[in-house]
Order: sequence, then C-alpha cells, then structure tokens
Amino acid sequence: MVLILGLGIASTAWSLSPDDLQGLIDRAPNGQTVVIPAGTYQGELLVRHPVILRGQPGAKLVHTPGTGDPTLWIQSSDVTVQGLEIQGSGEGTRRDHTAVIVTGSRVNLSGLRIEQVWSGVWLDHCDDVSVNNLSISGLKDFPFWQRGEGVRVTQGKNIRIQGLRLRSVADGIYAERSAALSVNDCFVQDGRYGLHVMFSSEGEASRFETSQTVVGVMVMESSQWTIRDSRLVDGYRTGSAGVREVRTKEVGVFRTQIARQASGIELLDVRDGRFQGNQISENGIAWTWGGDNSGTVARDNVHRGNLMDFAGQEPSEKALVGTDAHHHGAVVKLTPTVAPTTLHTRPQFDRNYWDSWTGTDLDQDGMGDTPYRFDLDWAVRAATRPWAGIFLGSPWSQWSQSVPGGLVIDEHPRSRQVF
Repeated sequence: MVLILGLGIASTAWSLSPDDLQGLIDRAPNGQTVVIPAGTYQGELLVRHPVILRGQPGAKLVHTPGTGDPTLWIQSSDVTVQGLEIQGSGEGTRRDHTAVIVTGSRVNLSGLRIEQVWSGVWLDHCDDVSVNNLSISGLKDFPFWQRGEGVRVTQGKNIRIQGLRLRSVADGIYAERSAALSVNDCFVQDGRYGLHVMFSSEGEASRFETSQTVVGVMVMESSQWTIRDSRLVDGYRTGSAGVREVRTKEVGVFRTQIARQASGIELLDVRDGRFQGNQISENGIAWTWGGDNSGTVARDNVHRGNLMDFAGQEPSEKALVGTDAHHHGAVVKLTPTVAPTTLHTRPQFDRNYWDSWTGTDLDQDGMGDTPYRFDLDWAVRAATRPWAGIFLGSPWSQWSQSVPGGLVIDEHPRSRQVF
C-alpha cells in the first residue's frame, strides 16, 4: 500500500503545516510508503517508526529560520527516505545544526539533495546504514572551521556510503570510533579533509576523488583501512597533502593518483602500511615522514615532477596537524589505537620509479643497476611547508641527486614506469 500524504490521491497543491505532515507520518502503518508530492514543506520532522518516505520530484523540506532541531530526524530503525530536497539546518547545538540525523539502524537514504546546511547527515550510534546518491552543499562563504561535515559517522558499524557529491563542507566524510565503513564513488570539493578517519578500523574507500581540499585523506589513530583506485588532486593552500597518516596500523593506499599537493604523502608513526601502484606527481614534496614507520613499505609507485622527493628531517605531529585542527574532531582525547614510541624508522622503498634517478639499466630488465640516493641533510627542512607550492616544477630533485653523500633510499629503482 502507498499512502500519498495520507489522502490516497496524488496532488501538487497541498499546503501542510509541520503538525499536519508530522501527523501523517506518525499515523502511517509500519512499513508503509508515504509519498510526498512536489511542494515546499516545513521541516523539523521526526520519523519514529518504520516507514518509507518517498519524495516526488520537487518535494522539498525547508528549515524554519531561527529554530533549533534538525530538519529531519530518523529515530527509528528500518526506515527508508528517498528523493527529497532538504534546505537549511537548525541553530544551536551541533546536533541541531545538522540537516538529517539518523539514530536508528537499518536505514536507507538515497537520492537526497541537501543544500545550504552547516552539516549534512549525521549517523549517530547506528548500524547497517546505506547512504546512496546524495548531493550535499554547505556554507561556501564561510571558512572551514565554521562549517560542519558532509556526512559524520559516530560509533557506527557496517555503514555503506556511495555516490556522494559533497561541496563546501569542513570534512566531506568524517568517521569516528566506527568499524566496517565502506566509501565508494564519492567526490569532495572545497573542504578541509575529503575523508577523515579517527579511532576507526576495517574500512575501505575506493574511487574516492577530492579537489581543493587541505588533505585528501586523513587517517589518525586507526587501523586496517584501505584506500584504492582514487584521485586526490589540486590541494588547497600551501599546507595541503594528498594522504596524511598519524599513528596508524595496516593502512594501505593502492593505485591512487596524488597530484598538485604541497606534500603528496605524510607519515607519522605509520606501522605496517602499504603504498603500492600509486602515481605521485607534481607535488611540492612527494614524501614526508617522522617517528616510527616500521614495517611500512612503498613499492611500485611512480614519482614524476615533484619538487622534492623527500622533506628534511622528522616532522612533529603538531607540525603535521596543528594548523588544521579545530573542534570537528582533530583534538579528540581517547585511548590511543596505535601507541606512540620513541623509535625513528623510515619507510622501506623498493622498486619505485623516480624521474630524478640518474642511474643506468644495462641489462634492460627494468631495474636500475645502482640504487636511488637522496641527501636528506641537504633537503630543505620543510615539515610545515608554508612555501612549497610556489616551487612546483623546479629542478630541485634532479639537482639533489648530484650532492655527494646521499642516503640510499631505494635499492632497486625502476628504470621505467610501471604504468
């Protein structure tokens, strides 16, 4: 059975008060489909039992200016919401500032268009939620620290996020204390972090794309995450990075393009990480590392057109994350997932292609006859990188190869690209 605004007929001319629409939703039997015709309806709606809300083209929920509460709050499990436009979010607490809050499990959100909101969707302590084909735009005229997340996941499990287009938000997708999160085919533009993972495990992001972000993918205090087949390009400001990891374990980045960032990949206490098959090109610095990176291997990556292949000496956590930290989660105080150590171990590089390597390959097997060397003592100490972006395209990497006393970085550099 399909209930069309509780009246059993289709129309585009209904004008309902919030109480009327709320009443129709409340009276719908469990599992019934409530079709909302085209028109503009006041929000601050609650879904308190299992139903399907389906908006026809042109059906829009708007937030009443100056009021609190989210525009749509899904409190029940087994709820589906499809095809609605949602405009505006509440004022007051962080929860009120969000357009759609989900506190039930087994919820499906699809085909929503969410605009002019401080924060788009918050999945709060829920499991088995699917978020598909959403468009979310935030407050483009506000700085990052005055925006909220596109999608926030707090203590969630088995969350599937696919086909999102996110613009002008703080973090595109922010996951904290969550497990088994899947992010596929999403695009983030004009934000602080494209994907921000904190105290989370067993997640994957594939075909994830960012542009004009401070950091494409930020992973902190997390383990067993995989980033693959993604594109993290055109960083915002001179402190940008494609991938930034702080105290992680068993996190891998595969077949991903990282380009035109101040720093391509930044690693601080990254244990047993894997970086393979990536294209790292046209960045101010290809790699920056510090602390204990034992067990981390970078293999079969292609490096082209980077100003420097490596930054100077050990950067601190404050240098890597301090300038971007604000109340959206970068300063959360919890028991460490990966405990810090006093070791100073750099990642292991093997079989990578470096366009700055100048050796020979006499037997033409694709592997260089001499190792790739780089003099870290002569490299600029650029942990904070406030200037790196202005030197893109300079011959620094090639020049540094001729400096005597260089450290062996890659024992088996490739003489040609792997792809």
